[in-house]
Amino acid sequence: MITSKYVGLVTKHGVAIIDSDQYPKLKGRKVFANTNKTKYSIYPVININKKRVPLANFIKNHNPKDSNGNLTVDHKNRNTWDNRDENLRIIDKTGQRINSAYSNNPYDYHGVYFSKPRTKNGTGYWIAFWMENKVMKRMYFPIGIDDYDTAFEKAVEYRLLIELFIPEYYENLCLFEKSDSFTLGDINNHPDITIIDQTKEMTGIDYHPPNKRKRAYYTATIYNKKTKKRKSKTFTVWDDSDDAKNKSLNWRKKKVLKYYKK
Repeated sequence: MITSKYVGLVTKHGVAIIDSDQYPKLKGRKVFANTNKTKYSIYPVININKKRVPLANFIKNHNPKDSNGNLTVDHKNRNTWDNRDENLRIIDKTGQRINSAYSNNPYDYHGVYFSKPRTKNGTGYWIAFWMENKVMKRMYFPIGIDDYDTAFEKAVEYRLLIELFIPEYYENLCLFEKSDSFTLGDINNHPDITIIDQTKEMTGIDYHPPNKRKRAYYTATIYNKKTKKRKSKTFTVWDDSDDAKNKSLNWRKKKVLKYYKK
């Protein structure tokens, strides 16, 4: 029985943090990473009816189709691996873009970018930009007046002021809401987090929830390098879900010893 406030689910690409009361709702489903080309596209997902569902959507019980894709689940602290309920909210895509972890400058800061000089003798600009009443606005800080770093600092300072005075920004950025609880620090030694290594526990094990025709079941899969074929076995959940889960794990362990023994 888990007594800690949070649970950390270890995957190959990161540790997904959830509230401990959400862990039983996973019903044995393995959390893994949805990986794309950019670091901003790596986030935890689970399989439901053979479809990848973001873990945040599962926790907030949010289906994007219900709002025609206009609403989305946003992480307040911009950490897609932190899926505690207090860190999640359902907002429109404009708000999520404002609170996005993506930035288009090497300093990884939002709302500023560098514009190269357009002529040989021209000077470049650091530009602070923002949306106000659905209109893009900019403030220019030329390199000729200040040096490169000073112009950048002025652009950042100006953008920070904008974030404080325009409601659309300070509300979506949670500037008056964030506290120490938004940063968990070292999760491996955190007193309120129980770490569960799914990479060791659930490798080759898949959970299938019940439907109108079938009971819930676990599928254990192993790859035989000699025959180059996959072998699997199904374990139906009757009264005890853990019993079926343990049987699938034990079956796979025996096959690993058989196929991969030295």
